[in-house]
Amino acid sequence: MDDSDAALPKATVLKLVRESLPPDIRISADAQDVLVECATEFVKLLGTQANEVSGRQQKKTLGPEHVVAALEELGFPDLVADVQAHWQQFKEDEKEKPRMAKKTKAEASGLSEADQIAMQDRMFAEARARAAL
Repeated sequence: MDDSDAALPKATVLKLVRESLPPDIRISADAQDVLVECATEFVKLLGTQANEVSGRQQKKTLGPEHVVAALEELGFPDLVADVQAHWQQFKEDEKEKPRMAKKTKAEASGLSEADQIAMQDRMFAEARARAAL
């Protein structure tokens, strides 16, 4: 694989592969490289096909439904049920997450408003003193 090509992280691909193998199985260095190349090519192929599906639907954003349709079109219907199950679980997990407003830096600092104003006044005074030199 050319170094300029985008590739999936080797450690991530190998972790996924190892999780599906018995613990006593080793993977040669050459096999590791081939697995990463194959996984990268599969993701590229799937992404390209999903883009074609979304294009036919005149959509500019790829959605999970486009990926599912691409799997079917590419001849991987046996993967569709698992992908849909994971997609559904992801949606449920997202619903359960508390929706917290993003904290501003001032809120995240842990200082009271009075302390923040005092700090700001001190910093302005220090800056004026430096500028007067």
